[in-house]
Amino acid sequence: MVVFENNLGWADKIARAIHRKLPPSFDLQDLEQEARIKLWACAQRYNGKTGVPFQAFAYMAVRGAVLMSIRRRAWTEATFLDLMDTHVDPRLDIEGCAAAAKRARDRRRQADYNLRALSAIAPAEVCTLQKLYLDESEDWEVAEHYGVTVKEITRQGKKAVRVLRLILAEGGPHAAERALVA
Repeated sequence: MVVFENNLGWADKIARAIHRKLPPSFDLQDLEQEARIKLWACAQRYNGKTGVPFQAFAYMAVRGAVLMSIRRRAWTEATFLDLMDTHVDPRLDIEGCAAAAKRARDRRRQADYNLRALSAIAPAEVCTLQKLYLDESEDWEVAEHYGVTVKEITRQGKKAVRVLRLILAEGGPHAAERALVA
């Protein structure tokens, strides 16, 4: 496909720009591969007759795919480190070992549950939550970054927090839908 081949360097450039801001433990080739996979998907869906340039059509999707792969890896590593903290002392008796194993299983289940809860929220809202609460950015900084109003960022953040609270408090497959309706 011509559109795909002509934009391979562009997709790699997006991956390299993101890679420059990451710790050295992230592999550039992995990020480039994610960018190319999403570029291929965008090339399949692109309709040149609409008048929209291909790079404008594909930019957010390619960049989003690279960032999502970073999030997936960070989540996996954080879960692994949490499990590594639960070491079993060899001097413990059998019940102590069983209790430690149960705690590790419970942590794994909670991590899976939390991941499912985050996947129920729109990616834009997850990014907003990350910038507001993890990166500790101010509302106006996030609004300026995304090119929207502070009111929209506040609304989006409150909505995402409400959905997360409902999912984590009540659980169940329809908790997110109930939160969105409320």
